[in-house]
Amino acid sequence: MVGHTARHGDDLLSMFTDVRLTGLGMRLLSLIGALTLVERATPAEIRDPAHPLALAIGQYLLTRRGPYEAVGDYAAPELRATFAEDVALAELLKRQGWRIDIVDGRGLVSNEQWTTWQSTWRGWRKSAYSEVARQPG
Repeated sequence: MVGHTARHGDDLLSMFTDVRLTGLGMRLLSLIGALTLVERATPAEIRDPAHPLALAIGQYLLTRRGPYEAVGDYAAPELRATFAEDVALAELLKRQGWRIDIVDGRGLVSNEQWTTWQSTWRGWRKSAYSEVARQPG
């Protein structure tokens, strides 16, 4: 990932990871979450500085220190005001002219989360609420 970032001049790199669907809740709600993310923007649109939308996946974020500090790091109001701070960081960096990218990391990194119904509902509610509140249409 560091090599990819260096070759492409990325300031923020995120990736889609393999997700282990371990609980019933995760199996039920992961499709809805995936569709919400895919609807947001394609990888080509994310890379395109002229396209207004951005996306980052919180399971894997790699950012350069300079751009991160330049936008105010985690103290930036845009990050502190949302549950979807990964997406907010990508949007903030892109708006300010920094280069962002998202890649397919399936087969390289796996992620397991939301292993119980309670954790699934809590996590999905957090993520879904953030996205719906930002774009209710």
